[in-house]
Amino acid sequence: MLEMIGVLAIMGILAGALAPNIFQAIDEAYAIAEEENLVALEDALRTYILTNKRIPSASISDWTAALGEASAMALSSVTNNRRNYARRLYFDPRFFSPNDSSFTGFTQIQGLSSAPVSPRLMIVSDLKKNLPVAPTSSASFDAIWNQSSAPAVVEGRMLKIQRVNLSDIFHRLVLSNQNTIASAYSIEGGSQSSVPGASGGLDGEITRYLLSGSKVNLHTAPFPTGAVGRSLILRRQTSLRYQTDGANWTWES
Repeated sequence: MLEMIGVLAIMGILAGALAPNIFQAIDEAYAIAEEENLVALEDALRTYILTNKRIPSASISDWTAALGEASAMALSSVTNNRRNYARRLYFDPRFFSPNDSSFTGFTQIQGLSSAPVSPRLMIVSDLKKNLPVAPTSSASFDAIWNQSSAPAVVEGRMLKIQRVNLSDIFHRLVLSNQNTIASAYSIEGGSQSSVPGASGGLDGEITRYLLSGSKVNLHTAPFPTGAVGRSLILRRQTSLRYQTDGANWTWES
């Protein structure tokens, strides 16, 4: 009996010593898996944006449905981490504007007339507790992104942040027009938008910022009835001019 009591006591001591290490190893496994999941979610987000020419909003139902569509993950696995805490998508409040504003999503129609100011977002996941609401100021967003100035969310072993900068998927398109009559462009088969005619000896010109992979149709004059004279898939900064060789009007790089 005494020997059995001794064995049980030793087992108890060993269990007490090993338990923290076991729990730590389990936490570490969850943390590593979550890092991999967040990378996969960024890939899904980029795929969704470039395929649909749309950036989902921070609404949970919107962005989780978008990432679920673009990934092999079940919707519940997009929404929550493996500890069943909800992930969050934090957008920079100055994504498009130099002033703080709520990000309501973006669907490309005619392109942007100016470059996005700070097209950044974070996919955030806490394996220990629920996350706070999204930051409403660029200063608060920057504090989390840079982990400075007392951030509302502190990155650590059990709190993971996937930082996403979308600057690389917006390309500048410059269209100029030598003709005094307006020509046009259209995106993804949408309606025509005017490229103004030349005036005062200067070409008409517009600049647009489009998502990578956008199909752009360049129309001959006159706007809005001109035929498609050239088409391209935009994958880098591009400039084209509607010009004449003395006989024909064409779009040239």
